[in-house]
Amino acid sequence: MRGGAMRRAHWFWSMVLLIAAVMGPWLASYAQEAYEVNLLQNSSFELGGLEPQDWRAEGAALARRDSSASWDGRASGKLFVTGEEREAAWRQGGVQLVSGGRYILSGWVRTDNPAVALLGIEWPRDPDAGGHRIHRGIPPDGKWHRVEMEFVASRSGPAVAVAGGVLEGSLWWDGLSLARVDDRPQQLAARWERLIGRYGHVYTGLVVDARGLGVRRGMAPRIVDDRGNLVYAGMEANPRLVITRGIVSYARDLDEALRHPRLAVSEVYPYRVPLLVTAVARVDDPFQASVVVSGADADRIRRELEKYDFLGRYAVVFVID
Repeated sequence: MRGGAMRRAHWFWSMVLLIAAVMGPWLASYAQEAYEVNLLQNSSFELGGLEPQDWRAEGAALARRDSSASWDGRASGKLFVTGEEREAAWRQGGVQLVSGGRYILSGWVRTDNPAVALLGIEWPRDPDAGGHRIHRGIPPDGKWHRVEMEFVASRSGPAVAVAGGVLEGSLWWDGLSLARVDDRPQQLAARWERLIGRYGHVYTGLVVDARGLGVRRGMAPRIVDDRGNLVYAGMEANPRLVITRGIVSYARDLDEALRHPRLAVSEVYPYRVPLLVTAVARVDDPFQASVVVSGADADRIRRELEKYDFLGRYAVVFVID
């Protein structure tokens, strides 16, 4: 009996080692790839008839799957607003997030009129969670522009992904993605090696030199260009973010601003290459906290965002008097 038991134990552990040898590389690969899995269904609006599968529209006079326009594939999600400017959005619920996980919500958007694109995450079962939102000005140039928002999930459980805009006219979304980021130092380093290898030079944040303009600190500062188009705004950002970090950081000295930790990729991977622009004016409003940049600088910022969306991380520092 003792010999039989030993033989069975030997056979059992041999099988365990064999399975581990065969499945180990696959399991390791799956664990790594799980970080980059798109959690959205029908993310490019390929499925459905006039109404795209898995998406629900709010606020639009017309919302449909548009097979005549796409960034990649056969269709996109079109939102049309008539009359006065207002918010309209595509919404997808049931997205499972993990508290403390770092995620990127991104997509490609275009418009036929000047519009403000928005991306957001909401927890409908927990209104106190605050949610996350970012707004980005989109020029009516007929081109597709990439917008992304990086955030840390404040709750576990089902959330709602939002992709829309504040507009009058038409807005199209395509190629939407919501994926968890592997923010371990080694994986971040590998990601940035790929980015730099592809583009050669990638900025991690924005410094706006606004000295001499009387700009004040504010809760919701904006950056607009000299043509009146919005470049960056923190409207409806997570209240906890506004209170604890602010939509932008402030510095009195340019060298201090360029070294600001907010401009680094992350706390565990402090790679930092800021883009520096000079404000040409202060926005004329009661808050005196927003700035105007030249059209050339606004275009440069938008080009750099196609490589890496530092505005989606609120990686912005104003230098003020």
